[in-house]
Amino acid sequence: MSVFDSSIVIKLFSNKEHGSDEAKALLRRHIEEGIEIIVPELGYLETANVFAKKVSQGELSKETLVSILEHLKRLPFTWCVNDRNDVDSAATMALDTPARLYDKLFLVTARKYKTQLYTADSKFVGQVRASDVIPL
Repeated sequence: MSVFDSSIVIKLFSNKEHGSDEAKALLRRHIEEGIEIIVPELGYLETANVFAKKVSQGELSKETLVSILEHLKRLPFTWCVNDRNDVDSAATMALDTPARLYDKLFLVTARKYKTQLYTADSKFVGQVRASDVIPL
């Protein structure tokens, strides 16, 4: 079992972005090896927001956005809902480092499931310096 953060999920749909091939390979490896992938619902929201912003900036068509969202729903992710206790843990953890609470929520999720967090966010990796955070 592994947790993917939004930076990994977004790269699955961004062919030109640095690390997109690595993100796709990570997904393939998890699928081939039967490893469960957990993504907090926040990951869906952040992914949708990134691509909706691209539509509003004229970088992406509305049809492409709809296609991405439909494809995202079909990925073999276990979507989890974080509760208030998770948010409290992330808020408390966020006091120790400059990382955003949103980013820490993915780490809280990984720790809740006693697994590692995969991320393509190098800034976050540097901020938390945790052995259970695996950079892409």
